[in-house]
Amino acid sequence: MFRLSKADFLHAQKAFRDLDPIVVLDALPKKLYANLKQEALSSLHEGWLCCHDGSGTPPAQRCKRGELKKFAREWSASSGLCEQLKKITGCWAKVSWDASCYTAYLDVGHYLSPHRDRSESCAMTLLIYFSSADDTKDPGTSLDCWPLTTDQKLSIPSMENTLVLLAGDRVLHGRQKLQSSQKIYLLSLCFSLSRNKNDTH
Repeated sequence: MFRLSKADFLHAQKAFRDLDPIVVLDALPKKLYANLKQEALSSLHEGWLCCHDGSGTPPAQRCKRGELKKFAREWSASSGLCEQLKKITGCWAKVSWDASCYTAYLDVGHYLSPHRDRSESCAMTLLIYFSSADDTKDPGTSLDCWPLTTDQKLSIPSMENTLVLLAGDRVLHGRQKLQSSQKIYLLSLCFSLSRNKNDTH
């Protein structure tokens, strides 16, 4: 589970309905966050460079990715998290393992082109950051979103233990090219959504 007060739940429910990103600061308990962060760094050390030119799927990008391990798999499939997401979205969530991973933007030029995810595998996107951007002037350190309630771009800074939740298949999102030596590490989870609980098993 992640930290969210009753008032924050009401705000999150409205934001998801309105297709606005949900941002939760200091989201995870310290022990869980520390375990996920350590696991992320280890997985990304063993991971692979992901490069696509944008022809077909996935979207154009350059970053490093790593497989989900024990702590990420247990937390993302836990009943507690599932119940929280149900309260926010009104739907039952199921992790799309093939579309979920640890991700890192490590070098100048690393980026993720603006895109919408596939609804069958990523109707909801959940991100947890393991690093904070020191140079906020570098646009590549933020997640850019284009909520449907406004025609303006919204840039969400990368901050440690911050959770971002959005309707990934309907909200355009991406990251500009890194322009500095900043390093951004995160957990990227994709969920399919269903009104029927049996569809998530």
